[in-house]
Amino acid sequence: MVTMPAENMVSEYFTISQRDMVALRRHVPFNLTKTVTSFELLTAILWRSRTMALGYKTCQIVRLMITVNARGRWKKLPLGYYGNGLVCPVIEITINDLCTNSLGHTIELVRKAKHEMKTEENMQLMVDLLPLWREKPYIKVERIFETCDII
Repeated sequence: MVTMPAENMVSEYFTISQRDMVALRRHVPFNLTKTVTSFELLTAILWRSRTMALGYKTCQIVRLMITVNARGRWKKLPLGYYGNGLVCPVIEITINDLCTNSLGHTIELVRKAKHEMKTEENMQLMVDLLPLWREKPYIKVERIFETCDII
């Protein structure tokens, strides 16, 4: 998207109603229907749709980055700390794999990104790596879709 000319981009706002969510949930595989969250479903659909719309080559890599709130998940944030406590797991996949696999597969990728940050060890690893990433960032910004689960 960094190389996409601004005049070729469309900015659109829309509201997804309960009725829309019911219609989208009809496309979720049966084994996930009771457990999929609205966030997981919308993120999976938007990531896939955006990727297809941008017309990348199928062999290229796309990324999903979910900004996750560390509050209540990471005990090392001191009581009374009022600054940001965010971690950002990234999932990488080829465009071919993202767009040809099922919606259920994409939902599972979203879940994986979210759940990677549920353990103390993974959060500590992310924090320990931050100084190294300042010197040499590990996240490539091309073909990345970023979202967050923070309300």
